[in-house]
Amino acid sequence: MTEFDLDLYRALIRKTNLDPAVIRWVEIDSNGERSVTPDRSGGRARLPDGATIRFRCENSSVPVVVVPEALHLSGSWFLPNMDPQLRSAPKTPEEYWGRTRVLAKRIAESGGRLQFSGGRENGWISIAERMVDAITCVLGEHDVVTVALDVAWGVLDATVHADCVDATVARYIRDLGPWAEAATSERCMVSGEPGWRGPVPDEGPWHWILSDAVRALPNPVAHARIYPRPIGIRS
Repeated sequence: MTEFDLDLYRALIRKTNLDPAVIRWVEIDSNGERSVTPDRSGGRARLPDGATIRFRCENSSVPVVVVPEALHLSGSWFLPNMDPQLRSAPKTPEEYWGRTRVLAKRIAESGGRLQFSGGRENGWISIAERMVDAITCVLGEHDVVTVALDVAWGVLDATVHADCVDATVARYIRDLGPWAEAATSERCMVSGEPGWRGPVPDEGPWHWILSDAVRALPNPVAHARIYPRPIGIRS
């Protein structure tokens, strides 16, 4: 396998028009000084006032975020470093199932070199489409990629394996996993619009990422809304 090539990685970004870089967004309140270890190395954390705290190393190989005195980390999550160019979410069950069929066809056309499961939530299907776009754009003749997108407590979990001839291509494809998770972290599972993760009383202990508009609807997280049923849809 070849060695990682930063110039090639940047060329892949230009080719796919998708930069999988993510940033860690940190929620701060006033409550003393606090240092935290990031879930992933590299990147940066942002404060609500627009100031930036960068990961740094101090007597350790593990990067840390140091929160200034009188500030306290109350929560953090990852977001795409750049706003991804995505299609809007399906507006009807007919559009939803039409797009899932197109997505399945594109995956099948890889001849088994791309195995893709999950990611069909109505509000998140554009993420799956964008991943498939990028992967098929860089996938080599002898490369094999598996992607599994799953939802746990309303949060996307992406597992990406890439067995590629070129190490840089493999790195780029694997980076699409954290990118997908970040891209869905504030995106409504139903509408694809800005949303937030929280409990929904009608669904017992479950947490979902939903927009305010969807939460205001009766029984907003019914699976019929997240995964529209193919009732009356012709094949």
